[in-house]
Amino acid sequence: MGQIKRLIRWFVNTQLARSLRFRLISVVLLASLPTIALLFLTASQARGDAISVAEREAERVATLIANDQSLEMERVQRELFLLSRLPEVQTDDGSSCTTFFQSLVASPDNPIYVDLRVIGLDGVVHCRSSASNPLGPNEDTEFITTAIRQKTFTVGSYRINPLNGRSIISFAAPITNEDGTVTRAIVATLDLGKQSGSFTSVVGTESDALPEGSVLSIVRDDGVLLLQEPPDTEVRIGVSLIGTPAVDAAMSTEEETNADNWISASAPITIDAPQPNGLSAHVIVQIPKGEVLKDADSAFRDNLARLGVAVTAAILAAWIGADMFTSRDSETRKTIVAELYHSFSSGIVDHLDTIVDTDVVDHAALPDQAKGLDGLKQTIAAFRYAFPDGEVVPREMLADSDKVVVRVSLMGTQVGEFQGIPPSGHRMIADGIETFSFRDGLIKDIWSLMGPLLPMHIVEHPDEVEVAPAPVKPGLWKRVRRGFRR
Repeated sequence: MGQIKRLIRWFVNTQLARSLRFRLISVVLLASLPTIALLFLTASQARGDAISVAEREAERVATLIANDQSLEMERVQRELFLLSRLPEVQTDDGSSCTTFFQSLVASPDNPIYVDLRVIGLDGVVHCRSSASNPLGPNEDTEFITTAIRQKTFTVGSYRINPLNGRSIISFAAPITNEDGTVTRAIVATLDLGKQSGSFTSVVGTESDALPEGSVLSIVRDDGVLLLQEPPDTEVRIGVSLIGTPAVDAAMSTEEETNADNWISASAPITIDAPQPNGLSAHVIVQIPKGEVLKDADSAFRDNLARLGVAVTAAILAAWIGADMFTSRDSETRKTIVAELYHSFSSGIVDHLDTIVDTDVVDHAALPDQAKGLDGLKQTIAAFRYAFPDGEVVPREMLADSDKVVVRVSLMGTQVGEFQGIPPSGHRMIADGIETFSFRDGLIKDIWSLMGPLLPMHIVEHPDEVEVAPAPVKPGLWKRVRRGFRR
């Protein structure tokens, strides 16, 4: 922890962290954080809303198809009761009944019928529409026996047609004789796929169709797949889907949970009739989560791109603005230094507290000079005393970061002592370099490196200055002779 604090302290004191450009860009990024957070929050809410809508839609469609299946069962029940009362069915002439059934099954108006037959209580087939038996040799006839004995409409199990591998379901209705006895039943076997016309309408191109990639399935209670739209070439009808999240959720009494990539819902197909075999089915609706979130994710990406452009533009403006501010601040600091020099030239010091820090440090102060701003005013007073017409002229100023470097000239007629130099009565000049450090817009530190104080005419006309000839040193012979004479 201490190392992190030292690292932060070091970074804060670096030139980069103290630069105006870094600070402006940091402000832009910090100001963008709430917008970024709001963008992610809005995107999360939009995704949640989209999933909620998809869950409700999946439940609606599953319930709709399950109800449609139930209505189809009721319609078949009514048709079988009507068929059971026809003379062609009640007659003992099996051939006429067979012919009648064959015509019904072959008619394009009845595409859902796979087989029609009349079976007695003893299991003997009285008539049938085809020689083949779609129920297979191991037919469970309990629902037929129940229909005859209880004189009611019954439903058999969902099965797989061994002739073509398609899902089928059988129904039985009692055939009542004229004396009111029931010894036979009419049995209808339906193609589940042709019966489920509502599948196409919700997985097609209609206005109320589910999102692209959605899958509708009818699954038996034991997990066997009976019907799927659109068909999956990798999953065969009749294969158990136990172990898949959607089927496990449909078979469970617990609250449904969506898989990572799917939003699913299920609804049971209810049949208002005895179903001795006990194997019912569920409609399962699966909607790909990617399709559900596509619009929300697309809107998020668009908004994020717009925000990125805005933040980039703001950073660019901060980058350029930093240069402008730095340039403007540099000129401001130069102006402040010029005002300080004007105080030396005019003696006016009342406004110095607006441009100089009270605790300013003069790194070239005399031993007896007071500290802070008072010492600076003392220096100005001493300068005005020694040079009543004196002035401090900045020759060149350079500003960088928080410093101003000045090449300056001090000039004036010296009539009083100045920094230990006695009055000369001549117009004097001294050149030097001064550096000013700023903090919070005020001068905080002053460094001065001044050259010697020289008469002005020597500096302006160095060629006219008479230089006394250097004394000529006598030769060795003359010095020896002079020694002997002594």
